[in-house]
Amino acid sequence: MAQASGLTLLSPEERNPLRTSTFGTGQMIMDAFNRGCRRFTIGLGGSATNDGGTGMLEALGFRFMDNNGKLVLNCCGEKLSEIASIDSSKVSAELLASSFIAACDVETVFYGEYGATKVFAPQKGASDSDIRILENGMQSLASNIFREYGIDLGEIAGSGAAGGTGGALLTFLNGKLCKGADLILNAARFEDIIEDSDLIITGEGRIDCQTFCGKLPSRVLSRVSDKGIPVLAIAGIVNLSNEDICNSGFASILPIQPTPASPEELAAAMHPSAAAENIRNTIINYLH
Repeated sequence: MAQASGLTLLSPEERNPLRTSTFGTGQMIMDAFNRGCRRFTIGLGGSATNDGGTGMLEALGFRFMDNNGKLVLNCCGEKLSEIASIDSSKVSAELLASSFIAACDVETVFYGEYGATKVFAPQKGASDSDIRILENGMQSLASNIFREYGIDLGEIAGSGAAGGTGGALLTFLNGKLCKGADLILNAARFEDIIEDSDLIITGEGRIDCQTFCGKLPSRVLSRVSDKGIPVLAIAGIVNLSNEDICNSGFASILPIQPTPASPEELAAAMHPSAAAENIRNTIINYLH
């Protein structure tokens, strides 16, 4: 999703989850489908969206109608409350029969206090008033889904991933929600490659309380908890208290940025060469 509907594709001024859409993700799926793909694994990280996956579904042929039977076009977060019914009759039967795995590391649900909007929309540019509009829309869409499919996405962990795209894949494409971290660790034969390790280094862009809700660093830590191997976590930004870090189970949690940085400095630090140098220096200083 980050390649088609990602936050980093937008400038700060363009970030508006009322208007952003997962339509591009749906286009990528259709392109792969038209090339013969029938098994899809979709990474749900890094999205700029909060449209409940409706843009993606629209690109796949799903149609959304309002109370008057009129099509709701160009689906996005601010239009969710307009949707009264969902029509899949124009969607390819072969696409509906395809296999979909949604790789997600968060346990966020579709709506509610711990739902997609309230947890992640502020990071995507939503104001307090935007959050109210988006949350009302997500609850409205979830009510339609419950009425038509009997699925309560407010009770399903991971359904709120990528602004609700996890729930859309689960509901409309019979997708399976899997921990992305475990999927990658299994593919990499993690237990085999760490067998003789003295130290494991893991990390992500930002380490905060969400990290411990199933994201990669926490999954790495849990999978070596009985092996006695220390785990160092590094991140572009660490937003934890010293007490949280001490109680985390990691040998240490370190930011690769040496001092608090401005948005411009953070943007420059994301360049691959700059990031590599910061990572190298952080690990060397830790080992010394």
